[in-house]
Amino acid sequence: MLPKLSRFLKIVREINLDAIRERAEAPCRIAVVADDPGDREAMAALLMGDADASHPWLSLVSPDQVGASIADQAPDLALIVSRTGEVPASLESARGMLVSKKMPVVTALIGAFSQRDVLPRRGEQRRIALPSLAPDQADALATSLFDLVAPDTRIALARQFPGLRKPLFDQIIEETSRANASYAFSTGVAEIVPLLDVPLNIGDIVVLTKNQAIMAYRIALAAGKTGRPADVIGELIGVVGGSLLWRQIAREMIGLIPVIGIIPKVAVAYGGTWAIGHAAVAWATGAEDATRRSVRRLYAAGLVRGRKIARQIAARSSHAA
Repeated sequence: MLPKLSRFLKIVREINLDAIRERAEAPCRIAVVADDPGDREAMAALLMGDADASHPWLSLVSPDQVGASIADQAPDLALIVSRTGEVPASLESARGMLVSKKMPVVTALIGAFSQRDVLPRRGEQRRIALPSLAPDQADALATSLFDLVAPDTRIALARQFPGLRKPLFDQIIEETSRANASYAFSTGVAEIVPLLDVPLNIGDIVVLTKNQAIMAYRIALAAGKTGRPADVIGELIGVVGGSLLWRQIAREMIGLIPVIGIIPKVAVAYGGTWAIGHAAVAWATGAEDATRRSVRRLYAAGLVRGRKIARQIAARSSHAA
C-alpha cells in the first residue's frame, strides 16, 4: 500500500525549510562598474533577464562613483566590465578601492581574449570572458558567478536576479538526482538480504522524499516564490502531486522486489527526482502547466537519463571493488 498524502506532508514538516528560506532571502547586492553606460545597462539586462532592470540591490555606477556608492550601501559582489584585458586606469582605480574594502571582485572581459588575459589580477576573485553582452551570454555569466559563492548565496542571487536562474535550476536538479541515485545504490546493495528489504525501502522513500522536497523548495525560492514554506510546498503538491509525486513513490517501491535488481531502482530514484525537479521549475516559473502529458514526458526523459547514471554508478563501484 502506498503512503498516504498525510504521511508525505509529515515528512515535509520534519525538514527545517525556514532556515533555507532565511538564507535565500538574505540581501545579495551587486554593483556593476563600467566606463560605458551602455555596458552597464547591458550587464544589468543579463542579470535581470526579462525583468525590470531597476532593482534596489543592483547598482550601476561609473568608476568615479564607486567611492560614494560604497559609502552609501556596500555591495556583496562587484562586477567590473572591461573591453580590454588590461583594464583602463579608471577601472583599475575603482577595482583598487573595492579590493581595499575586501569586497569580492569579478572582472568581465567583453570580446575575444587569450587564456592569459583571463587570469585573475591582484584582488580579483575571478575573470570571465564573454564574447558579447547579448542575452545568450546570461547562462555563462551565471555559471561563473555561482562558482564564486556558497550554495545558499546562489539561491539568493537567482532569487533577486532572474537572468541567473536557469543554470541554478539545472544544477540543483542534477545534484539532487545524483544524490538520490547514489543513495538508492548504496541501500540497494544491502537490500539483497531479503529480511532487510521492507524496512530499508521504507527508509529509502523517506530519505528520497525529503531530498525531493528540499530540491523543490530551493527551486521555488530561486524562482522568487514567497510565503510560508508549508504553503509553498502545499501549492506544489496541489499542482504536481497527484500526477507525479505518488507515481514516483509507487515506482520507488519496485525496490521491494529483490529479483528486479539494483539498476532499475537507481534509475527510478534519479529519473523520478529529475522529473519532479523539472516539474517544479515549470510550476515555479509559470513556464508550463504540469499536465499528465507533460509529467509523463518528464518522467520518460528522466528514466532514460537515470539508466545511464545507474550504469555509471555500478561501473564505478565494480572498478573500486
